[in-house]
Amino acid sequence: MKVKKFAALLLVVALVFSLVACSSGGGGGKPSPVGSYTLSGMEENGEAKSQEDLDLLASMGLTLTMEVREDKTGMMDLFGEQLEFEWDDESIIVDGVKQPYTFDGTTLTMENDGTKMTFTLNTDTESDS
Repeated sequence: MKVKKFAALLLVVALVFSLVACSSGGGGGKPSPVGSYTLSGMEENGEAKSQEDLDLLASMGLTLTMEVREDKTGMMDLFGEQLEFEWDDESIIVDGVKQPYTFDGTTLTMENDGTKMTFTLNTDTESDS
């Protein structure tokens, strides 16, 4: 009888640990950048573009958006030109060229040749309705 109680207790402990592991999102790794983004900041050679500059571009229909998909692919819309890409945990890959990025859970930042672009995760769900 003691063996059955001990086995039941072990089963309960194992179940609790598996539930905790599942609810933690996979072991505490880096957050996934999957989602839809809009350019929210830009610097060229250390000089930041103002929000007014970005708003002016947007008012002329010149926007930079990015869709990062779960299947490790994505699409950038650069002022109307669509560019397909692949991604991994460290880089966005366009035509075989890796562009490192950082992601903090809400912003994705890329920097190359003195230009830094910051994209903010869109939180509106109008397109899901």
